[in-house]
Amino acid sequence: MKVSLVVASGVHQGKVIPVAAQQFIIGRDPQCQLRPASQAISKQHCAILIRDKAVYLKDYGSTNGTFVNEVQLEPNAELLVKTGDRVRVGPLDFTMQIVLPRPSDSTPLPDSLNLTNSPTAEKLQQATGQKPPSPNASPAPKPKPQPIPGPGGSDPESDDNIAAMLLGMGEEASVPEGSTVFEMQSVNADGTPKKEETPAPEAKKGVPSREDSSNTANDILKKYMRRPR
Repeated sequence: MKVSLVVASGVHQGKVIPVAAQQFIIGRDPQCQLRPASQAISKQHCAILIRDKAVYLKDYGSTNGTFVNEVQLEPNAELLVKTGDRVRVGPLDFTMQIVLPRPSDSTPLPDSLNLTNSPTAEKLQQATGQKPPSPNASPAPKPKPQPIPGPGGSDPESDDNIAAMLLGMGEEASVPEGSTVFEMQSVNADGTPKKEETPAPEAKKGVPSREDSSNTANDILKKYMRRPR
């Protein structure tokens, strides 16, 4: 439960004063929780009491009285108040603000909605081949997210590789000009290398000697002389 006093008039209109104690006393006494600086307020004027999830207002026999919705409280009497009530303490005017906590929904489900051991659960199991989950079963643990490396935690070597790859994109690989011939040695049927055959030396052509040339010249001259003139 959250209880507050909202100033309803004056220069501090709209200001919210939280009631933070089970017995919130208003007065000029130093022991009071709210101490207005006005002689119209008694030393212990009144109190807001929070008890059994309810809020009460009690007057301590003040000189100028305590009013709820313009009705004065009896001295030392308690009055149940609710949110929106106007409370006047001497020259001060407040509006009560009470916020109740939401009730927790702990009502168990009826048997008709419990699909674990119902005919509906059996039909569902036959149709899908899967057993309906138990309402008391604990949920599966969520996988822990993998940490994402920050911008400053990257590997320098990886950065160099990426930079090199980006620099190499768009460049065509150069192909060397010309052809490449691989020499392969011939082998026999049994896998042994063949012996290279050495070509026979060509017969040297004879060079005519000086005597042969002279004889040839004489023969030609004799044939010429025998010709009839």
